Amino acid sequence: MKKVLLITLVLILTAGMVFAGGSKEKGEGDGADGGKQFIVIKSSSIGGSWYACGAAFAKLISDNTKYVAMNSASPGLTNESIKAMMDGKAQLGLADAEAAYAALKGKDPWTAPVAVNNLFTI
Repeated sequence: MKKVLLITLVLILTAGMVFAGGSKEKGEGDGADGGKQFIVIKSSSIGGSWYACGAAFAKLISDNTKYVAMNSASPGLTNESIKAMMDGKAQLGLADAEAAYAALKGKDPWTAPVAVNNLFTI
């Protein structure tokens, strides 16, 4: 288990270094500098199944669009993903169907309807 965790951490650090270098290609992105747009995907902590799904979607999006997607590994699941999207800290998230529906309709624990950009439900 420790070996898997170590390999995962090394891969994350390597990916961070690659993304930190970035690239600016003329005409890409919406900024005046022509930089690529970044998308943050809110998943779960490292080792969880949602983290693996978020990482796979980040690669899929980065490889096939002009966007660079990054998987955000942090504790918490559905409600934290929705809060991160509400606060602008993430543009996509993973959530279960019941909680995503409650957020869309503004039901408990939400006091008002919330726009949810949910990749898929588990």
